Amino acid sequence: AVLQASRRGFTIDNEGVVYRPDGSVQKLSKTNKGYLKWAVSIPKDGKSSGSSCESIPLKVHQFQAYKKFGDTFFDVPLVRHLDDIKTNNNIKNIELGTHRSNFLDMSEEKRNKFITAGTKASLEARKARGELNLTNKDKKKIDRLSKKGENVMAICRAIRPNEIITSNSSIR
Repeated sequence: AVLQASRRGFTIDNEGVVYRPDGSVQKLSKTNKGYLKWAVSIPKDGKSSGSSCESIPLKVHQFQAYKKFGDTFFDVPLVRHLDDIKTNNNIKNIELGTHRSNFLDMSEEKRNKFITAGTKASLEARKARGELNLTNKDKKKIDRLSKKGENVMAICRAIRPNEIITSNSSIR
């Protein structure tokens, strides 16, 4: 969608303001994850007039990254907001990277919340599959270890230290 938007004449300034081909400011909305976006209308048959169009969503930070890095934008897995603020699309705040670099880029507080949420989700999935039979004491220990940022395997070992636990094991 970034190529189509660029070809259609959309532009973006260094602050992250998107302009329509006629020079007016493009109205933006937010994705369900909080990123700014707009919809680019693309003719279905490739012609510019007299054809039906399809609307393709485009995130502002991706368009800004394409402006900043050109075709290199297509060679990396994701676009990073250096300050973790999803609506800050200033060109100085946008970098290309990997999921690992994005994770390491997060504030410690956000990184710990991310780890805790992932750990709890994984344990809830195991519980739903009937792989976990836990006591209240176990649940308190899980909460405490999750808040400390421990991963699922470490938590499982802490709960059942006398069992050999692998990634395929279940706790009963």
